[in-house]
Amino acid sequence: MEMGTEPPTARRHTTGQPPSTVVFVANARPPTEKAHGHAIVKLCEAFARLGAEVELWHPRRHQFDPRLRGCSVFDFYGVEPCFAVRTLPNIDVVRLDPWLPERLFRPLFVAHEAAWGAYVARLAAHRRADLHVTRDILCAWWLARAGLPTVLDVHETPKGPRVQVLARLIRLRGLRGIVAVTAGNRDRLISIGIDPALVRVAGNGVDPQAYRGLPNRDACRTRLQLPVDRPIVGYVGRFQTLGQEKGIPQLIRAIAVLKPRMGSAPLLLCVGGPMDRVPGYLALARSVGLDEADVRFVDHVPAREVPSWIASLDVGTAVFERSDSSERFISPLKLFEYMAAGIPVVASDLPTVREALGLYPAALLVPPDDIAALAAALEAALAHPRLREPWPHVPTWEDRARAFLAVGLRAVQTR
Repeated sequence: MEMGTEPPTARRHTTGQPPSTVVFVANARPPTEKAHGHAIVKLCEAFARLGAEVELWHPRRHQFDPRLRGCSVFDFYGVEPCFAVRTLPNIDVVRLDPWLPERLFRPLFVAHEAAWGAYVARLAAHRRADLHVTRDILCAWWLARAGLPTVLDVHETPKGPRVQVLARLIRLRGLRGIVAVTAGNRDRLISIGIDPALVRVAGNGVDPQAYRGLPNRDACRTRLQLPVDRPIVGYVGRFQTLGQEKGIPQLIRAIAVLKPRMGSAPLLLCVGGPMDRVPGYLALARSVGLDEADVRFVDHVPAREVPSWIASLDVGTAVFERSDSSERFISPLKLFEYMAAGIPVVASDLPTVREALGLYPAALLVPPDDIAALAAALEAALAHPRLREPWPHVPTWEDRARAFLAVGLRAVQTR
């Protein structure tokens, strides 16, 4: 089999009886600055921590970001080298995206996705792992069609022709079940005809160990060259996803409301890029009476550095516009990370956000797009003491991994 491999080292075994081998098929580009790459890698690490022998399969793709070229998955995400990473041969059609109009690129991408899924299934048939996990519905279809035990990881309900693919997929014996990242995902799947018995909900998680033993807030700020004597309101995550803002304009306006009320503005710190959005944010800040010293924007940082940035904050934020996606499908990693750090959280009052936060005692929820309410919540959160230690009830990646293993093992016995 022609593929590049990063071999695993020693695995950590815990109690339980997971399958001996798990293959995660990701039609993606790890390492990637996007959140899905972090979630995939941490899930693979969690499978390994639970005792499984794990392989992450992904296609060979060009790294557009020179900072990521030659960077290993383990170094970039700061995870234990406890699973194998296999880079499969691939015709990289994604490189054509900047050059082709959408009406030509989209069908080309889907055709390639289907062909790559068939190729992966052929390789997997020789590998014969005990369980295959993928987010890609076409990969799942090919794997299940080959009779290979498969669990589909759903982060947004399929639309258009993919609904028909899903309808065929659920009839295949190889499909062991579906894990939906939110209750909204599950409800939408059921609404399009999926048997509720096939679907289990398991949101994203966090690695609490990454937030234990960190230096205190001031020490983190000193290392990151942040002001020690100024309140900091922070957002950690992509500034924009698929053309949709992630709340930074609302935060800028809310900080401007607070500036005269508090005598001086808290520093708004946004970490995650892309930096091409920053000139527009700075222009907005000036237009509402903020100085450039009142806002700071930092490009994407490696996942292993995120805990220190979050630990430096007084308040973490997750401000979303109201949309079908934000109300039903998102399971924001940043919320779990804020909880793991034990910092106050101000977030939009949406079903998915309430689902992620659970009973977290240091959370304030505000109506989406209500700047006055957002400013009031930030002011209240700045007066809220930090938790003395990370929130002990935050979901972990091991929790999510157990859900996949339970679905795969249960189905082997009952279907």
